[in-house]
Amino acid sequence: ACAGDSGYLAPVTVPRFSLAGKLAAVVAFDVLVAALLASGGTALGLPPLVILAATLAATAPIVAWSISRFWRPIHHTLEAVTDGVRSFQENDFSLRLASTRADELGDLVALYNQMGDVLRLERNEIYQRELLLDTLLQGAPMAIVLVNSLDRIVYANSAARVLFGESRRLQGKPFSDVVARAPEAAREALVTGADALFPWPREDGEEETYRLVQRRFQQ
Repeated sequence: ACAGDSGYLAPVTVPRFSLAGKLAAVVAFDVLVAALLASGGTALGLPPLVILAATLAATAPIVAWSISRFWRPIHHTLEAVTDGVRSFQENDFSLRLASTRADELGDLVALYNQMGDVLRLERNEIYQRELLLDTLLQGAPMAIVLVNSLDRIVYANSAARVLFGESRRLQGKPFSDVVARAPEAAREALVTGADALFPWPREDGEEETYRLVQRRFQQ
């Protein structure tokens, strides 16, 4: 930063060079070296074929070094972005990349960091909503059970655990096993996949009528 007339700090504008411009500079450097070597051979009066062979032999290591120096930071940046995207796939949005490049790769890194911030905020909002919803469902008087396509219980509130007489969590258990231990009328209603009314015997010998509502959801 630099100080202006008013005493405030003004941001410094970083010169921007595109990847194409940087590559053109590398090629121009290699061409200049080759031209200098060729002109030196000409000044010495060497045959054209000798000059060509000597120029190629001398410039080949320089070309390889300059291209490697140009590509190495690009490769490292792409690897870092790839690792970051893989972390997104694993629902880890905390990884941020540092880059001082003033080119297209710098823009890519900045975009990656912005996307990570957005995904992290969205995931936090979803988590807070899920936490609120779970609190409401756990306190609800009706039994609520969610079952996936593999017949595994993915969610069950406290009322469902009490209804089915389970002292432990229902999550992860086969729903068919839980239903098998239910009264006959409840089993018949649950396997139909439709809404129904069925009686459920209580501990005092009386029966209590339950309304069954079954719905399908897609994630």
